[in-house]
Amino acid sequence: MWAVVAEPARRCHTMNTMQPATAAFPHIDDSVPRPVVAGTDIKVAQIAFEHDYHGMAPDEIVEAHPLLTLADVHAALTYFYDHIDAIRADWAETDRVIEEMKKIFPPRNTDRRLARAAMAASEPAFAKVWANPEDDVYDRPKP
Repeated sequence: MWAVVAEPARRCHTMNTMQPATAAFPHIDDSVPRPVVAGTDIKVAQIAFEHDYHGMAPDEIVEAHPLLTLADVHAALTYFYDHIDAIRADWAETDRVIEEMKKIFPPRNTDRRLARAAMAASEPAFAKVWANPEDDVYDRPKP
């Protein structure tokens, strides 16, 4: 009677020298300081921010950025998750710089000034519309 004996598994000597896989991102241009979707100026970090903080789904991001394809968005998110620490550190640095700049250059209350200027500019136009005698028919109360 013959017995089948399993051979011991052979170890591959390259196992100890394996390097992490490097993924190619054909949709991403990472030759610039902040990686962008290839052929656009839309940053990977922007897409990741919209997904991470605004909770936008990939198809919603495509709607917001008509230049992008769904493959572009998924590639950007893949790149983000592969480089999450670096991109989040960049976000933190940007927030820090913005706060520092606000201290140096406090924001002016321009909203009120703009609203007043818009009202002042629009009052004469509205006065002409409301004072139009041809519209008196519409201004009379209905019996």
